[in-house]
Amino acid sequence: MNRLIRQGCLTDVRIEVDSAALRWLTMLKRKHPDTYEHSVRMALMAGRLSRACLEDPNETVALVAGCLLHDLGKIMIPADLLVSGSTYTNEQWSIVKLHPQLGAELLEIHRMANDEVLGLIRHHHERWDGKGYPSGLNGERIPLLARICSVLESLDSMLFNRSFGNKRTIQDAFCELERKSGSQFDGFIVERLMNRADEIIRLQFLFAHKRGVFL
Repeated sequence: MNRLIRQGCLTDVRIEVDSAALRWLTMLKRKHPDTYEHSVRMALMAGRLSRACLEDPNETVALVAGCLLHDLGKIMIPADLLVSGSTYTNEQWSIVKLHPQLGAELLEIHRMANDEVLGLIRHHHERWDGKGYPSGLNGERIPLLARICSVLESLDSMLFNRSFGNKRTIQDAFCELERKSGSQFDGFIVERLMNRADEIIRLQFLFAHKRGVFL
């Protein structure tokens, strides 16, 4: 990855993404702006909260890039299936669930990401208890960066109402993370991220006002 983006309040978050991958991300923005904005928020959250779980700066760079690109595969999913709150048939759900593999394969074929980023993208919908997809991995068999991304994605969904149900308070979101700790999520990651509540509140303010957040 060779392109460093710095803009607005992203100036304190190091984002390195291949320029070709950014062009695919622009396509996602045109097709489904909500998913694109979610991806940018995820990258910023990853950069701001990574120290809670990671010590290696290179892992942080990979986490941020992976979170930015984690839903890239949705450019190959029919737009009508990306509508928030959709109720899917079994066939439609099987199509939607292809997006982690599609995104990872797209980047891998064109050599636009390293193995850590690809692992995050491919496995960010796995669950700690092994009931996720696409591979049904469980526990520490799930790549660490994918486990972090999974928790961040849930936080974003609950706090910013991008998909299902009503927007929740931070307290409600933390209660939900705790409830699913050890089943859907890695309990260690949940605990470490909950210790960064003050930073999450600051991110809420930034996202609510969209102050230089979106590329």
